[in-house]
Formats: sequence, C-alpha cells, structure tokens
Amino acid sequence: MSSGQRNHRFTWGMRDKTVIRFSQFVGLSRQPNDIAGLEARTWRDHLLEWPQYADQAKEFNGQDFLAVLRTNRQIGREPILRATANKYITDMSSFYQWLVGELAEKNLFEGLSFEVGDSDPKNIPFTLRQLSHLLTSPLFMGSEGAENLTRISRPRKYRIRDWRYWIPLIAIFTGARQDEISQIELADIQMKEGVDCIYITNEGGRTGKSLRTKMSKRRVPIHSMLLKIGLLNFVNISREAGAVSLFPELRRDSKGHFNEISKLYQKYFAKIKIKTLDPIPTNFHSFRHNFSDELRRENAQDEAFKSLLGHAGKGVTTGYGIKEVLGLPRRKDLVETVTYVGVDFSDLLRTSTNAV
Repeated sequence: MSSGQRNHRFTWGMRDKTVIRFSQFVGLSRQPNDIAGLEARTWRDHLLEWPQYADQAKEFNGQDFLAVLRTNRQIGREPILRATANKYITDMSSFYQWLVGELAEKNLFEGLSFEVGDSDPKNIPFTLRQLSHLLTSPLFMGSEGAENLTRISRPRKYRIRDWRYWIPLIAIFTGARQDEISQIELADIQMKEGVDCIYITNEGGRTGKSLRTKMSKRRVPIHSMLLKIGLLNFVNISREAGAVSLFPELRRDSKGHFNEISKLYQKYFAKIKIKTLDPIPTNFHSFRHNFSDELRRENAQDEAFKSLLGHAGKGVTTGYGIKEVLGLPRRKDLVETVTYVGVDFSDLLRTSTNAV
C-alpha cells in the first residue's frame, strides 16, 4: 500500500510496523482508495489474536500478518490486550488521516477502537463448550504419552496423573491462581471443622511460597468433584512417598513465578484447537473467572463469596485472624454451588484415579 508523497506532517516512529502489518493483510500493492472499510474492520478484529511481543519472537521471523496468526494458533502465545490493539488502531487512524484529501477519501479507522474495561478479553472465562472439550481431551482421557506436548495431545490409553492433569482441575473447582496452586504443600491439604480444604498460604518455608496480597491467604474447601476424581488419593500417595510439595517437579523462574506452566497449557489449548469452538482470547487465568462466574450464578451478592477468591469484602479483616470471615461449612456450601451445568463430567469420573 503506497502512501505517495505528502506535505502534511506524519511521524512514523513505531507506526511503520503497524502500517506494514495492515498492508500485508490487504495486499502491498493496493492503493488506499481501493481498500474497503470491511477490510479495515476485519484486520481490527484479527488484532485480538495478535501475539504479545510478536516482533521479538523468533517463531514469527519472516512471516507476514496472517502467517503470524496461523503460527500462533499452533504455539499458543497469549494475545495482546484490547488496550494494545487500540494503539495499533490509533496508528492506522493517524496514518489514514494523513492520507485523507489526496490518496484516501475517508479515514477507515475512525471509530474502530475497542471498548476497554473489566470485559478485556484477557479475563474472559472459557465457554462451557470449551470446558467440555478440554475435559474430554487426551490430557484427561488418555494420551499417547507424557514425554512431550505432541504425545500428550494425541489420544491413546496412557493416563497422565501428575501436575499437568491436576492443576487445571484444582483451578476449575477452587478459583485459585496458577502460582497459588503450584506452590501447595502436602501440609496445606487439611481437614478443619470436618471439611477437607486447601490452605492457600505463604507459610511452609521450604519452597519460597508467596501470596499476591494479605487477603490471598485463605482456606478453600475441596469440591466434591475433586474428591470423586481422587485428589485425596493423589495426596496420600505423595505423603507415603515422603514428598513435601504437592507438585515437587515444578520449579520457579528467576522472578519466583511458575510462568512455564501457563505457557504449557496455552500451547496445549492450541494443540487441541480449543479456540476453534469459540474464538475468544482465553488463558489459564480464565479458570478463575469460570469459578467466580459459577459462584455469582447461585449467589447474587459478590460479598457472599469474595473471601473464597482471596478478595477483600465488607467486614473482611486484612490479616488471617483466628476466625475467618465465613466458617468452613458455609464455604463448603458455596463451593458446592459450582456445578458447570452443561458440562458432562461422567468421562472424567470414569477415567479418574479412583477408577484405576
């Protein structure tokens, strides 16, 4: 797409990469007046799939705009936020405004920016159809093997029952964050007030445990589905083996996080083509939003369950005192309202550790 010679001021800077990406999409030889508004809107929508730091990733070297999108559907890099997409749209709007009058009749990108707020795609939960697809995929039903992502993604009879199997299930039924789950120690699996629960805490000391906020420290009752699937069996086997951590294989990165875990799941989601069912941006954190939405479905007031998610609510103390905001029996009742109506768990139960 040629801009010709213009007298009006236009600062290229980083904008040239954005213009090149759009030009690759519509065709490098196209003239601005020949490009339709629908093409601009379609390119805008594709930005919701554009991978973060694409220019720095060697996997995309030499690839044009659509090729990068195709490659990323296989490798699963997280997409940019709407706010970032809006920056690219602003770049194109500025460029077109520069062209208006001589090479373009109108600014095709005017008014195309996304709304940005709490509904940012980074926080979108999985659809029930996506959850059903995930829970009947090879990682949970039986794979070709456990050595690499390709074998994990192919259906066969090998049953993976390590952290790769358990972390998503714990996330779906506790709403706990990725790092919170990854650092769980066996001593954190407790029975209090007659309720089996997971103690989300920075106490323990042998694994460098940490929490995001003071309110993140909490006890979350173990959902009956996790009990049926065999979480406590897994815990008991680990205790008999003398382990300290629930998932001793996991290692933190240089910043103290477990980011490689979310990358693995993102790549797995791409392998099983979860986004072809519903093309919305999702990531590991989406499980937390699924859990929150389920709680909200049965409990209209967020105050009733904020403490389960480690959020401060009315009357919630900042520390972890002698008595928590809600007793464990009441928390258990709340957790059991999470049912994911429309998701069939029968195959998961059939192949669970209790069924082995």
